[in-house]
Amino acid sequence: MPIKNLNLTNPVDNALQFLSAAQDSTEMEKPNAKTESATHKQVPIQDRPKTDMHGKELKRKRYNLLLAPSLYEDVEKIAYVENISANEAINRALALYKENKNDTLKQYAEIEKLKASGKTEK
Repeated sequence: MPIKNLNLTNPVDNALQFLSAAQDSTEMEKPNAKTESATHKQVPIQDRPKTDMHGKELKRKRYNLLLAPSLYEDVEKIAYVENISANEAINRALALYKENKNDTLKQYAEIEKLKASGKTEK
């Protein structure tokens, strides 16, 4: 049986050639002023301020929470009556929970301090 000569090319190479060709064709277009100014003002996330000029914390952290449907429905009802969003109602509830757990947060800080000093309890 004769040996087949397979001329295999890497599909990634083909994709890169396609992308670079497409990029070259758009380089001729001049970006509008809004796009240009927005790209020059980007600041890395770690360097961004955590509070606004009034000291109010900026909201940035996003989480997906799994809630029981009945619990979420009740939160929505409470939020509706208080004329706030369900998200704000959940934030307020978690803030109250955190206030009631200050002793636990202090214990956590002590544990971290022990870890940093190398004195871990077993």
